Amino acid sequence: MIVTKHFKDHESGGGAQKSIELLVSKLRERFHIEVLCKSTKDPGEWVHKLSFSFFKKIKSFDIIYLNSFFSPLTILFLCFNKVKIISPKGELFDGALKSKALKKQIWLKIFNTLFKGKFIFHATSLDEKKSIEKKTYPKRIIIAPDIIELNLSKEKPSENKTLKVVHISRIDQKKNLLFCINILSKLKRQICFDIYGDIGDKKYFDKCMSGLRKLPANINWNYLGQLKPNQVNNTFLEYDLFFFPTLGENFGYVILESLSNYCSPLLSKGTTIFDDLDKYDIGSNLKLNEKPLKWVNYIENFNSIKGDKDLLKFKNYLYNKFNVSKIIQLNNNLINEVLKQ
Repeated sequence: MIVTKHFKDHESGGGAQKSIELLVSKLRERFHIEVLCKSTKDPGEWVHKLSFSFFKKIKSFDIIYLNSFFSPLTILFLCFNKVKIISPKGELFDGALKSKALKKQIWLKIFNTLFKGKFIFHATSLDEKKSIEKKTYPKRIIIAPDIIELNLSKEKPSENKTLKVVHISRIDQKKNLLFCINILSKLKRQICFDIYGDIGDKKYFDKCMSGLRKLPANINWNYLGQLKPNQVNNTFLEYDLFFFPTLGENFGYVILESLSNYCSPLLSKGTTIFDDLDKYDIGSNLKLNEKPLKWVNYIENFNSIKGDKDLLKFKNYLYNKFNVSKIIQLNNNLINEVLKQ
């Protein structure tokens, strides 16, 4: 049984929801899997909304997989003996711990006191394995990358006279929109800068709005609210550059969506798995502690790549980076390894 806050909600959940939906889709071919969640737009025979009546079914499962470390649902289910796997989905990275830091530190202390060495953790990368080891005392850590689907757009991206820059993400400290605003304030180039995302932190959002209002006249900015998941691909096709200096991502599905729709990412270096964009000439990675001038110069000199040969670079990058069948096999192995315990 997989326990997650959102499942096929279409409006909530972000990358963690996408990863768990693909995990369920691919692993249901080999295992009997049911999902328990707080919100879903697709309840059915094997997708259940949280209710006390469902707790009677828990004994029939061999494994409970908790798709979060800090979710109240995880805290609720830790007391059940059937819990075998905790998947933090990047929540234990240093950047992620900066948001609501006090609450998270308190829960980490409680967890490490009560549950030391009791649970297997699912890490999606070696870096995440290191973050789990640094913050908790797991029984064991098994690495299996997030399952993805490679769906490059068949549509051609827009060719824009004015450079169009976009930031698509939840608006909170971790996603680092204020950093974008600070860099844009130093630019001389004429730019259209559009922001999409739900408000995850109202105080942070207010700071961003204050900074946006102070931008010079050459930066034409708009906050356009939250996109529905089925709008993201077509939206990326309209832009030249995805400005995303995140403090840390477990995977970064929005980056995959950017690349799949030929929108070059400008990312912080060392905070995502997409740390090799310069090698393929499809974007760039710069350190957050670099002098702002490096970020400014990159945007000032950026040339949008829209020709057929340029678009092929995106395809080559993604297919060289991800072996989807191998990733699925590693996730199958994860479940089989846990069943042996």
